[in-house]
Amino acid sequence: MKVNKKLSASLFSMRVTVFIVMLMWTIDKLIRPEHASAVYEKFYGLSGVMGYLMQGVGVLELILLIGFVLGLCKSFTYLIVFILHSISTLSTMGAFLTPFTGNHLLFFAALPMWAACLSLYLLRDEDTLLNATKFIH
Repeated sequence: MKVNKKLSASLFSMRVTVFIVMLMWTIDKLIRPEHASAVYEKFYGLSGVMGYLMQGVGVLELILLIGFVLGLCKSFTYLIVFILHSISTLSTMGAFLTPFTGNHLLFFAALPMWAACLSLYLLRDEDTLLNATKFIH
């Protein structure tokens, strides 16, 4: 099966940019666990997720994201990234209802990223550019 080069390049660019955004959120958990804890409390209603626990979540996310950006276990890593971003987007639904309050307009950037995560999952078999699985087999 011949893969369309434009499609492959598009999927690769989505994979890398989704990785960069999620990596920043993961690094935040590792170097500023108190900030990440405040985010979890505000948007997820989870209080008391602090310190080492938040850093542990960050380490697990980092492992997932490395697999994701390398294109490893795509059925698993792409799906989990999609689910995590879906939860993140749904948890901020209130900001979508009041777009002109504070910095709520920024939350709308989550929507095209959600679509990118969904597209990557649905088209995972076509995402072949710089994919580590072809080097492993």
